Amino acid sequence: ALARRRIDGIAPAPPERHLRGAARKGALIADVLPSLRPRVEALLDRLGRELPAGLPLVPAHGDFHVDQLLVGEQVAVVDFDQMCLAAPALDAATYAADVVRGRDGDLEAVAAVLDAFLGGYRARPDALDWHLRVAILARAAHPFHRQLPDWPDRVGAMLAAAEAAHA
Repeated sequence: ALARRRIDGIAPAPPERHLRGAARKGALIADVLPSLRPRVEALLDRLGRELPAGLPLVPAHGDFHVDQLLVGEQVAVVDFDQMCLAAPALDAATYAADVVRGRDGDLEAVAAVLDAFLGGYRARPDALDWHLRVAILARAAHPFHRQLPDWPDRVGAMLAAAEAAHA
């Protein structure tokens, strides 16, 4: 009963919710770079067909990445405004997706981050590939938002990473 009380009030965030968020970012990408629309739509179609079902929902940070850590004598996790009940793969996927920036070597960086991150896990969380693709797509508009140099190329490279990602 104590464990149940600790999670009361935390919103469930099943895979469908994360896919809807990625779809909103995909729509923005398709609007600002119409040449990418067919790839965005194909990826969203694939993610919809592969939508994981029956995953347990556990407490999750919801927006976990390296900027959410304070490192001193100990490591502390901060910024729990996106805390939710989600599939165990969510935090690992969002943490790994944070290294994707639309550069060469992004997928190798993702693999290295996941290997280190998952070192303490007994097994890889179910549907990690799916969550990773969704998390990368959800970030793919960042170069546009930040008006980074060569943002169209970076957005395209991030979309390619989402299309090819495997955990």
